[in-house]
Amino acid sequence: MTVLELPQEHKKQYQFRRLRRSVRKMEAALSNQKESIETFRENIDLLGDEMASLRSSLVKLDRNLGKIKLNKLRDSSLELAKIMEPLAV
Repeated sequence: MTVLELPQEHKKQYQFRRLRRSVRKMEAALSNQKESIETFRENIDLLGDEMASLRSSLVKLDRNLGKIKLNKLRDSSLELAKIMEPLAV
Protein backbone atom coordinates (compact mmCIF):
# COMPACT_ATOMS: atom_id res chain seq x y z
CA MET A 1 0.00 0.00 0.00
CA THR A 2 1.36 3.35 -0.94
CA VAL A 3 0.72 6.50 0.94
CA LEU A 4 0.09 9.54 -1.15
CA GLU A 5 1.46 12.72 0.19
CA LEU A 6 0.20 16.03 -1.00
CA PRO A 7 2.81 18.56 -1.89
CA GLN A 8 3.30 21.25 0.71
CA GLU A 9 1.37 23.81 -1.37
CA HIS A 10 -1.73 21.63 -1.47
CA LYS A 11 -1.63 21.16 2.28
CA LYS A 12 -1.55 24.91 2.81
CA GLN A 13 -4.42 25.46 0.38
CA TYR A 14 -6.47 22.79 2.14
CA GLN A 15 -5.76 24.35 5.53
CA PHE A 16 -6.77 27.80 4.30
CA ARG A 17 -9.90 26.36 2.68
CA ARG A 18 -10.90 24.87 6.03
CA LEU A 19 -10.07 28.15 7.74
CA ARG A 20 -12.20 30.13 5.25
CA ARG A 21 -15.09 27.70 5.72
CA SER A 22 -14.82 28.01 9.50
CA VAL A 23 -14.70 31.80 9.30
CA ARG A 24 -17.81 31.83 7.07
CA LYS A 25 -19.67 29.61 9.55
CA MET A 26 -18.60 31.86 12.41
CA GLU A 27 -19.71 34.98 10.51
CA ALA A 28 -23.10 33.41 9.77
CA ALA A 29 -23.55 32.46 13.43
CA LEU A 30 -22.53 35.97 14.49
CA SER A 31 -25.01 37.49 12.05
CA ASN A 32 -27.80 35.30 13.46
CA GLN A 33 -26.81 36.29 16.97
CA LYS A 34 -26.88 39.99 16.06
CA GLU A 35 -30.39 39.59 14.60
CA SER A 36 -31.54 37.83 17.76
CA ILE A 37 -30.09 40.58 19.94
CA GLU A 38 -31.75 43.27 17.80
CA THR A 39 -35.12 41.48 18.07
CA PHE A 40 -34.63 41.16 21.84
CA ARG A 41 -33.87 44.87 22.16
CA GLU A 42 -36.96 45.77 20.11
CA ASN A 43 -39.06 43.55 22.37
CA ILE A 44 -37.60 45.22 25.46
CA ASP A 45 -38.41 48.65 24.00
CA LEU A 46 -42.00 47.57 23.28
CA LEU A 47 -42.30 46.16 26.78
CA GLY A 48 -41.03 49.45 28.21
CA ASP A 49 -43.68 51.36 26.23
CA GLU A 50 -46.42 49.01 27.44
CA MET A 51 -45.22 49.32 31.03
CA ALA A 52 -45.27 53.13 30.79
CA SER A 53 -48.80 53.00 29.39
CA LEU A 54 -49.88 50.61 32.14
CA ARG A 55 -48.33 52.86 34.78
CA SER A 56 -50.19 55.93 33.52
CA SER A 57 -53.45 53.95 33.46
CA LEU A 58 -52.90 52.77 37.02
CA VAL A 59 -52.12 56.30 38.19
CA LYS A 60 -55.40 57.52 36.62
CA LEU A 61 -57.28 54.66 38.26
CA ASP A 62 -55.74 55.50 41.62
CA ARG A 63 -56.77 59.15 41.25
CA ASN A 64 -60.31 58.20 40.27
CA LEU A 65 -60.65 55.75 43.14
CA GLY A 66 -59.32 58.40 45.50
CA LYS A 67 -62.17 60.71 44.50
CA ILE A 68 -64.84 58.25 45.64
CA LYS A 69 -66.19 59.20 49.06
CA LEU A 70 -66.66 55.96 50.96
CA ASN A 71 -68.70 57.57 53.73
CA LYS A 72 -71.32 58.67 51.21
CA LEU A 73 -71.46 55.17 49.78
CA ARG A 74 -71.96 53.71 53.24
CA ASP A 75 -74.71 56.22 54.02
CA SER A 76 -76.41 55.47 50.70
CA SER A 77 -76.31 51.73 51.31
CA LEU A 78 -77.74 52.17 54.82
CA GLU A 79 -80.57 54.30 53.44
CA LEU A 80 -81.28 51.71 50.78
CA ALA A 81 -81.30 48.96 53.42
CA LYS A 82 -83.87 50.92 55.48
CA ILE A 83 -86.09 51.29 52.43
CA MET A 84 -85.83 47.62 51.48
CA GLU A 85 -86.28 46.23 55.03
CA PRO A 86 -90.10 46.49 55.16
CA LEU A 87 -90.34 44.88 51.73
CA ALA A 88 -88.30 41.86 52.85
CA VAL A 89 -90.93 40.80 55.41
